[in-house]
Amino acid sequence: MLKQKNITVEITGMSCASCAQKIESAIGNAEGVSESIVNFATRKATVTGSVSAEEIHKIIEDLSYSVVKDEALAVSEESSSPS
Repeated sequence: MLKQKNITVEITGMSCASCAQKIESAIGNAEGVSESIVNFATRKATVTGSVSAEEIHKIIEDLSYSVVKDEALAVSEESSSPS
């Protein structure tokens, strides 16, 4: 089994809560994702699963939104223990 991790990504270009819901749904439907939460107010997506940050960036960018690529600030990956 692949190791589960939490990834947080900062997103730009969202103009409403509907945008956040669209992104959350697209990420949530990706293979390897067990949970996807996109917060319009903080402009961040938090994803749990065995998917890479690069794959999440691609999903977001394919929807015509942008990802803040400053790795130190925009993306954090943490291993999470299986529940």
